[in-house]
Amino acid sequence: MRLTVTEVRPAPDLRSAKVYVMPLGGDRAAETIDALQRAAGYLRGEVNRRVRLKFSPTLRFELDRSFENVAHIDRLLDTSGGTDD
Repeated sequence: MRLTVTEVRPAPDLRSAKVYVMPLGGDRAAETIDALQRAAGYLRGEVNRRVRLKFSPTLRFELDRSFENVAHIDRLLDTSGGTDD
């Protein structure tokens, strides 16, 4: 499984973080999120080993829907029928 981590939003106290991801090609998104949630403990440990923080953050994975939102806005603009004249 290949994916792109598009954004990580840590909480102000750094005790948790939302990790936004998108599977390459957008396929099997639900399966990808489920797999990442199952691996969250392992990934948390890896973050803890590689980054010096007072707390090891709890990781919550979410599908990045920004690509869908951009495509939706593009479709709306294309069908609006507006003219620049």
